[in-house]
Amino acid sequence: MATKNGRIRSSVANIEQQRRQVLKPLLDNPFTQTAWPEVGQDTLKGITDILIQILRSVSKYNKLSGKNLEATIHKPSVVDKMTIGFNSTTKSLEYKVQKGKKERKLSFDNCKKIQLNKKTVKDISYVFVCKDDIKPDILTQHFPSLCLMASDTDEEIKLVALPKGSVAQLSEALNVPNTTILGFPRKFEENDLLSRLMENIEPPKVPWLSAMPRYEPLSVSFLQTTQPISRKVSQKDHNNIRKREDDQGGVKNQKRTKT
Repeated sequence: MATKNGRIRSSVANIEQQRRQVLKPLLDNPFTQTAWPEVGQDTLKGITDILIQILRSVSKYNKLSGKNLEATIHKPSVVDKMTIGFNSTTKSLEYKVQKGKKERKLSFDNCKKIQLNKKTVKDISYVFVCKDDIKPDILTQHFPSLCLMASDTDEEIKLVALPKGSVAQLSEALNVPNTTILGFPRKFEENDLLSRLMENIEPPKVPWLSAMPRYEPLSVSFLQTTQPISRKVSQKDHNNIRKREDDQGGVKNQKRTKT
């Protein structure tokens, strides 16, 4: 019986190791591909340097304000207008989207009307994302379409993907770990140099949002891969294997008891 069960176990293992070639269909969805605005390396470096300077002034103010020295230091105007992090930036953009859809002239003092917190919602026009430092990519894929939907005829939301490694520079300048996403208004005191660089940056382009939708032909590709060969093992064979395992377990327990 033991030999028979051993052969059964061996044959089951061999079946699991056997694989066959298959073709898996992949459906291409044209509405998931969104391109980020292209920005030159020199412009990116200039934007990053300006952001570091602004964040250093904000960090200095936050540090001294915690010591009750607000009266002796200059408060950067951007402190109460910027967003830091994923949640506050996304919520601010979502507010602008809702504001446009409802076609109501709501000020940012009336955020409670759409159940948003005024402290986290800011009137931002520039969004900076450390795209290459954030993994997985799905966490940042929504920003091009969200910025486009938050834009209107009077004001376009500009989106910039900062160079890889920027998160370390921004975090050090602001003294806040994992500073990966920033949102800035279009107008604030320290914005002269930044606005000049942002003027030449195109807004995000999402074809299926910018123009009338059109029919796209079905595009299916096939990926050649392998998968294990699954064969049914009789219930009798399963019972024999389980019985053998139970017998071996009982023998081990008896040996432990004797010792």
